[in-house]
Amino acid sequence: MNTHKTLRNKLEIFITNSWYKKAKWLYLLAPFSYLFAFIAKIRRHFLTSHSKKFPIPVIIIGNITVGGTGKTPLTIHLANLLQTSGYKVGILTRGFGAQTKQKQPPLLVQTDNMDPQIVGDETCLLAKHTKCLVAVDHNRTRAAKFLINVHKCNILLSDDGLQHYNLARDIEIILIDGKRKFGNELCLPAGPLREPISRLKNADFLIATDGTYKTAYTMNLIATKLHNLKTGKTLKANNDKIQKCHAVAGIGNPQRFFTTLEKAGYNITKKHIFPDHHSFTASNLNFNDNTPIIMTEKDAVKCKQFASNNMWYLEVQASLGDEFNERFIKAVDAVKNL
Repeated sequence: MNTHKTLRNKLEIFITNSWYKKAKWLYLLAPFSYLFAFIAKIRRHFLTSHSKKFPIPVIIIGNITVGGTGKTPLTIHLANLLQTSGYKVGILTRGFGAQTKQKQPPLLVQTDNMDPQIVGDETCLLAKHTKCLVAVDHNRTRAAKFLINVHKCNILLSDDGLQHYNLARDIEIILIDGKRKFGNELCLPAGPLREPISRLKNADFLIATDGTYKTAYTMNLIATKLHNLKTGKTLKANNDKIQKCHAVAGIGNPQRFFTTLEKAGYNITKKHIFPDHHSFTASNLNFNDNTPIIMTEKDAVKCKQFASNNMWYLEVQASLGDEFNERFIKAVDAVKNL
């Protein structure tokens, strides 16, 4: 990793930690945060008034904070739940880092054998765990038309689509970090908020990941299996064959992954934090010992080409109660029948 990228990565981690530790120096940026919140409100009003409405239900999954709250695991859970209920589900995603262009049609992903450098790391997980049609495009309205007109999907899930207001929505689901909540509760750049906390009152469903928040449903991320990147060998998440490990996370909230590992019984010898969506190289994971390395599945899709026998990834699944699942399907059915 070159010096410039290393400094940038350290700066990103420092700023994120400052937001959630409520560092006092950030309040110097508060005037810019108020301006950001005002512009976000005007932008939302303008784009919503010109948004494209589709004849099938469109469900938005997103958050009002920067970073990870479990959007991809939730999207996978909802897609599989809807398929069980008989829907033909299409998934819209920007595909962070995906190589899409303005005048090209959306990239269609149906399996997990696509290059994450082309379609994005989270896109590979969506395709792998749902077997749904996944359209990658920064223009979600165009992708929606593509999945409806060409592939005859009768319901759409928009992953991380809350701020894409040019796409009209029938149901909004906002995720909240159940542990960190909203940090210092300021909008960018002084805090982690993309929109003010008042935005929550407009959502149809609130979900708190690995924690609680007022009337929100709780979603737990459950460790299920451990997979070897090199051999494909699979172990139970809580097993007695691997006890000590290096923990690697290049996601929005690394601590959540570390906590999941510790709950599963692993003794983490060292935590290695990388920026969200980090593009890994073999040298990033050379720790000069043979201790097993356990990473997130999102990181693993970018490490398969140089994987060694001591590299593993932890598979997790979203767990929500029957009450949420039943209410969600009822809400979708109600929209469909309008």
